[in-house]
Amino acid sequence: FLSFLGTNNYVECNYYDETDPENRIEGVKYVQEALLRMYCADFGPDDRYCFFLTADARKMNWEDNGQWNRETKRYDLPNEGLAGRLSRLELPGTIMDVDIPEGFSSEEIWEIFDRVFGCIEAGDEVYLDITHAFRSLPLLGMVLLNYAKVLREARVQGIFYGAFEKLGPAAKVGHMPMEERNAPVLNLLSVSELQDWTNAAYEFTRYGKVSQLRALTRKQVAPILAESRGKDEVARRLQSVSTIAGKMAQAIATNRGADLYQQIDFDALKANLQYFREQGSFIKPLNAIMGALAEKVAPFRKDDPLHWLKSARWCVDHGMYQQAITQLQEGVLTWLCIQLHPKNEFFDWRAEAPRNLLSSVFSIIAQKIPQAKWGREAGEYPWITRVLIAHPFFQELAPAFSSLTDVRNDVNHGGYKLGNAKRAEKVVESCKKLMRKFEEIDWSQPLAVQFGPLLNLSNHPTSSWTVTQMAEAKRLFGEVTDLPFPAVPPDADERALDALVDEYFKKILDINPAAVHVMGEMTFTCRMVQKLKEAGITCLASTTE
Repeated sequence: FLSFLGTNNYVECNYYDETDPENRIEGVKYVQEALLRMYCADFGPDDRYCFFLTADARKMNWEDNGQWNRETKRYDLPNEGLAGRLSRLELPGTIMDVDIPEGFSSEEIWEIFDRVFGCIEAGDEVYLDITHAFRSLPLLGMVLLNYAKVLREARVQGIFYGAFEKLGPAAKVGHMPMEERNAPVLNLLSVSELQDWTNAAYEFTRYGKVSQLRALTRKQVAPILAESRGKDEVARRLQSVSTIAGKMAQAIATNRGADLYQQIDFDALKANLQYFREQGSFIKPLNAIMGALAEKVAPFRKDDPLHWLKSARWCVDHGMYQQAITQLQEGVLTWLCIQLHPKNEFFDWRAEAPRNLLSSVFSIIAQKIPQAKWGREAGEYPWITRVLIAHPFFQELAPAFSSLTDVRNDVNHGGYKLGNAKRAEKVVESCKKLMRKFEEIDWSQPLAVQFGPLLNLSNHPTSSWTVTQMAEAKRLFGEVTDLPFPAVPPDADERALDALVDEYFKKILDINPAAVHVMGEMTFTCRMVQKLKEAGITCLASTTE
């Protein structure tokens, strides 16, 4: 309990709770007596009662007989001080009387701040009485509480003001019957809560975080939902907004791009936010925050192939540069897989192999890597790699994607690697520049890529293939075309064999396959495979099992 004691010669009256008139204390001179009995009755031996006293307040109202006596012209008017009246209450815990200066200078104001703050310990529940706080002390008290909430994790339980002046001048009140001297006690806790909402709004708008917003909403909504058994419409929608916005913020902070793409229910979030724009809520500070949140989530929608571009922009705007770089790079790969999957089932955006291949394609273009040095998936699926590295979109995107890779590697290695570690401000600059670059690209245009079919040059037509063989062929190539293997005469000489190979080689070029499955007579097969490989066409062979 924190209270400032004034110097006036207070008049006895009755104090009652503004919201609960039955909570009432009668016939007290000092408002502190009433507050302690009304709101601190459950205090225990470990709790503290702190009274802040200027030199005059100590002499005139803390100690006995210190008020100004007009007859003797001295400070000796009979008066029982607050210290004596508190002793009769037999309060548990510790009563602390703390000296403070008058507060006539900035230096003195900060000294008061330090002394009050020094009485607050970690995790305290704080009850602040500002009834007799003079000049700037009420404002200072509010700032101090906010400070204590942050640095001491203090919880403010009440900010009380005994509105004695409602009764009129003290001289007039002194002549009123006691039963008419009824002064309300106002709890200004909502002012502290407004500060909490302000901090939550700043945390959200500046950093894109909703943890404090969710905590405050839960605190306000939980009792209402419990009482209404979940039927209160406003409280239910508030809880929904808090939950979905929390999932969204966590997904962005932890780079859960797949959740942003398919799991977060943005339609429900927007519908609830629109409700508050139209209806408002009983938590007045929250209404403006809901408007800000609605504007921020407006670009997002479920199953949006460009979700990553929106989340990357969110991250850049809120200083989450590592997440932004990751969202951009992985988002590009996801978008490409979504575009290419209808043409080739190999490009499942959830699988690792197509993502690795696409990354390799950009490296091959940027670094001009010859086919002989293609590794991993690029070397394993050269027919796909060749198509993509020749495509104009991939060629145009390669430099920016390569820059993304450099920045991401530097950031994810913590700047520890020699040679390529950038300064922090350079990382931020690169991230913002790349963000603008990728936003300038027209992602609305479909990616026109044509993959050639798998050509089956054998005596085993695809109609005789097993279901598993066909499924795998279509997964890798999208389409399979038959070209019956020619009959090779047993008396064919070198010239005749070469002519037959040339004839079928031209047929193959006209089909323009991604790869050729060649199985048949060995002399023809040997010549054809050699010719196809020289033309850069992948040749495949099937095995017994």
